[in-house]
Amino acid sequence: MMNFDRTPASVLILGAILLMSALALWVAPALLDRNLLRPYWLVRRRQYDTIITSGFIHGDFGHLLFNSLTFYFFAPGLERRIGTPKFFALYFLGLVFSSLGTVYKQRNNPDYAALGDELVEHRFDAHATASARRVSCAACSAAATVPRATPSTSAISSYERSA
Repeated sequence: MMNFDRTPASVLILGAILLMSALALWVAPALLDRNLLRPYWLVRRRQYDTIITSGFIHGDFGHLLFNSLTFYFFAPGLERRIGTPKFFALYFLGLVFSSLGTVYKQRNNPDYAALGDELVEHRFDAHATASARRVSCAACSAAATVPRATPSTSAISSYERSA
């Protein structure tokens, strides 16, 4: 079980994931698009923060629920076993190195974007009212096409072309 006194890093990380994902899913959808890791645009737009922030955003409730429950049941035990400083370092180094691997592999693909444990490919069209996402969830090894309405699709498309 999670207890801030015994597992502060687990509590803080899970809280940040839940807060950022809830804001992106239900309050400010632009937060989701802003925090996607887009390797092609990382250097071109200087979005270096997305190496970290993409790991705290989840694209849908089911993905957030599955990952949060898994984290809830396994992270505190690991933190107690290896200690808070090592757990914190392990979490963030894992996030950074996995993001850097993705950046290297997808650096020439302008359509690739990633968030949480999902791999998301976006195709933005200035005339479309929705974007289709092919989502491959690493946690469940499943693939599905998910149409997702984005109110700012035209604005994003214009932004994508201008860079």
